[in-house]
Amino acid sequence: MNVSAAKSFSGYLNSLLFAVSFLFFSSCTIVQNYPPRTPFVYQTNIGLEGNFSKDEKKELTQRLEEQLHDSIRVRSVQKIIGWDNGPKLFYSVIKSPAVFDTLNMGSSKIFMQALLNALGYYRGQINGDTTLAIRGDEYRTTVNFDVNPGTLFTLDSISFNIGKDSLQAITQEARDTLKRVTEIATQESLVQKGRAFSKPLLSAERDRLADMYRNNGYLRFSNDDIRVLWDTVGIALLRPTLNPFEQAQQLEALQQRRLNPVADVEFRLKPNVDESHLIRYYVGNVTFYPDLTADTAQFIPVIKQIRNNTIITYHNLFKSKVILENTYLNRGELYQQRNYLKTLNRFNSLGTFRLVSIDAVPRDGVDTVDFIVKLTPADKYVFEGNIEGSQNWGNAGTIFTSGNLVGINLGLQNRNFARGANLASTNARIGVGLSSNRSLQTLQYSLGHIITFPRVIPRYNFLSPQLKEGAQTSLALNLNILDIADLLYLSTINASWGYRFNWKKYLLSLRIPNIEFAQLKRRKELDALIAKNQSYKYIFNDGFIASTIAGLTISGGKKDVTNLTRLNLESSGLVAGLLHTRFIDSNLKRFIRLDADFRQNYKIRRSAFAWRAFAGVSYSIPLFKTDTSNFSLPFFKAYSAGGANSMRAWQLRRLGPGSAIRSFAPTEAPDRFGDIQLELNAEYRFLLTQIGVLKINSAIFTDIGNIWTLRKNADFPGGEFRFNKLWHDLAIGAGTGLRLDFGLFLIRVDAAYKIKDPSPADIRDQNKFFPYRKLTDVQIQLGVNYPF
Repeated sequence: MNVSAAKSFSGYLNSLLFAVSFLFFSSCTIVQNYPPRTPFVYQTNIGLEGNFSKDEKKELTQRLEEQLHDSIRVRSVQKIIGWDNGPKLFYSVIKSPAVFDTLNMGSSKIFMQALLNALGYYRGQINGDTTLAIRGDEYRTTVNFDVNPGTLFTLDSISFNIGKDSLQAITQEARDTLKRVTEIATQESLVQKGRAFSKPLLSAERDRLADMYRNNGYLRFSNDDIRVLWDTVGIALLRPTLNPFEQAQQLEALQQRRLNPVADVEFRLKPNVDESHLIRYYVGNVTFYPDLTADTAQFIPVIKQIRNNTIITYHNLFKSKVILENTYLNRGELYQQRNYLKTLNRFNSLGTFRLVSIDAVPRDGVDTVDFIVKLTPADKYVFEGNIEGSQNWGNAGTIFTSGNLVGINLGLQNRNFARGANLASTNARIGVGLSSNRSLQTLQYSLGHIITFPRVIPRYNFLSPQLKEGAQTSLALNLNILDIADLLYLSTINASWGYRFNWKKYLLSLRIPNIEFAQLKRRKELDALIAKNQSYKYIFNDGFIASTIAGLTISGGKKDVTNLTRLNLESSGLVAGLLHTRFIDSNLKRFIRLDADFRQNYKIRRSAFAWRAFAGVSYSIPLFKTDTSNFSLPFFKAYSAGGANSMRAWQLRRLGPGSAIRSFAPTEAPDRFGDIQLELNAEYRFLLTQIGVLKINSAIFTDIGNIWTLRKNADFPGGEFRFNKLWHDLAIGAGTGLRLDFGLFLIRVDAAYKIKDPSPADIRDQNKFFPYRKLTDVQIQLGVNYPF
């Protein structure tokens, strides 16, 4: 960066910091609809004492705030701009504050003390006071709570006692079995010596133990059959003794217990537990009603016995194997609650059934339980239709976008295709676009059909049962036609066979194979562009893709932080290229493409900080010097930047490659493509106000990134990727936005400004900080839902 640019950037930065500081320091709080000359709650503060880390203090303070009485809790709305007795910037509004009442203050102390006790703080103290500030007829009362939780109680001795007095009614063999199950259950206990003693932890451990018993055959076992006893005093140390040495030891132990308070915990069966709750059940008969409807009484049922299962059908809507392959309740196996829930969830997830219920019917006097599975089919056919419209803002159009576009979408779903609970979806779309800056008419047609099978086809016996549980197979066919007058006529057809595996936090998708064929008819305007940019000739041509696509999604995070990682790999022509025909040699696209996308979201009360990092690289593989079809990736596989979900200060495909300087005029080089893309996005999201169910949010964001070519391109000099000029090639944009959150969907309008532009139309603006000064240089982007 040169000296003049650095000075210019420094000056702008200082001015920006001064303006932001002025706005924040001059911010204020407006109170509306307050009771005049009556003390009302203006602010509530919680001061937390003790040796806590920053995160621990933040979390505990937040939980204490949730315990405040509603009349003590202050709810304010943050606003960026508004009018309250004059123009205001960055201020907050308190509407209809509650009248201050000392009783509500006392209730809040009781609620907070109960929370501290539940978390293991039994010696805490909470003090409260108030201050009054009078401004005109506003009697602003600030409520202060000083919370000293005291020393945290920790777990000392932990025992699991199944209680001999509760097992008199069952046999010795049954006692031994219950004892073994208990020993296995305690190996994964949530309560460990030295951990903080808290009632929620003990409750979670009781729930875990009950689930463990139910997963080991004890069908009727419940949480109420377990008692949790704890001792925070040390009753054993209080037993009377006349021995002076024992008395001295007791006093010493009590002193240590006071300095380092601990709790002794015991889990035991309740006295006189119901005998039936201690019986281990095995799966007996499983009866299925796959097509229960309101009028089944009018039909004669057909009863089938298949693999020890009974299927009673009235309408013969489903194949028998569809019902059996989605159940995990097998005759003769030990009852496990997890298999019961897996069966219930599996039928619900198919989307074919409207209601699913499973009744357990234990047999009297034996350890066998029968199951009745009742399934009510959903409507077989579902029709959908909608109309969409879009508008592009900008000074010049691109090849593929028009000034306005109106589209009609129609869809038809068959939820029980081929009587196999398969989902068959057919979608059709017709779009018409008119360009505002060139007299072009755009016509788009698309027809797609996809069949989703809720199983792996073929079965692939080498796959583990866990991997097959949530697996899907899909067959997809798509036809698309794009007709832009005087520019091009593009028809594409795509067919793929794919798999989807979902387990734990992983989602794996495979398409083997993925076949695509694009046939392009050039028209005079595209020929004129190619005459000025030979690289367009390699991008805009016929293409045949025979590829394998693999994608892995990993979700994670904890508490208020969520993570999402996506990895995608596509390779084309590596196998199909071994076959040599005139068509394959002249049309097959050979390339490898790898993408990595990481997203993270930090929730900060009613706000959030989100960021995203994306990196992608592709490599086209020409087999010989005249293999022009593989000099570059086809345009529908190449990288591009800009638009509502990428570099928002630029229009779609109007950035890069690298620091190449070319005119963006429609007759020059309106669209930019690359082999590499790097991008980093971040934004701070916050609530402005809420009107009923509508939340009006805003955000401050920045985008950094660009696209590059791997090989030198004479049409775009400086567009190739080099590590030593990475900073020189990076584009930087920033802006703010308005988001209308309706719950089910979100409409987003972002206004972004180019802070640093490495590929402007005019070389004089290249890499200058804040090069554009006009209001019309702000880029407006319209989108649906968050960009990342």
